[in-house]
Amino acid sequence: AEFSRQNAGLIRENQQLKEDMQVYHETRPARTLTFISDNQSENLNFQVDDILMFRSADNYVQVFYMDDHKMKKRLLRNTLKNIELQLEPFGGLVRCHRTCIVNLHYATHLMRKNNSYWLNLRDYKEPVPVSRQYLIQTREALSGAGVNNIHP
Repeated sequence: AEFSRQNAGLIRENQQLKEDMQVYHETRPARTLTFISDNQSENLNFQVDDILMFRSADNYVQVFYMDDHKMKKRLLRNTLKNIELQLEPFGGLVRCHRTCIVNLHYATHLMRKNNSYWLNLRDYKEPVPVSRQYLIQTREALSGAGVNNIHP
């Protein structure tokens, strides 16, 4: 009798959690970004969670993102500063270098090598530079995201 009562209580609790999760998914703010090129000729839409990083490339910005479990990249005629301003309302994206903005969701660890710092990202082969100018803010953001291991 006691087990039946406990089981029924757990079933009710489980059902309530499922209902709460459904409400959360329906009311969660959209995490989609639309980037418009400087010359207004192109619009790119991305889910914030799919973006690995942004990297400047002369008068363009390379957007590295996940699509169907594969990393892809697109060029957008814009500046990293404009992209950074558009990203302000979204957490988890941090500027780590004058040429890079990374999504901390993909960060695996911060490395130090010969007085230089590098960030490893999941699904991206090359280490991403972290400059001294952005090191403190990057470290704080990483520890807030649960990534605080620094490998020498």
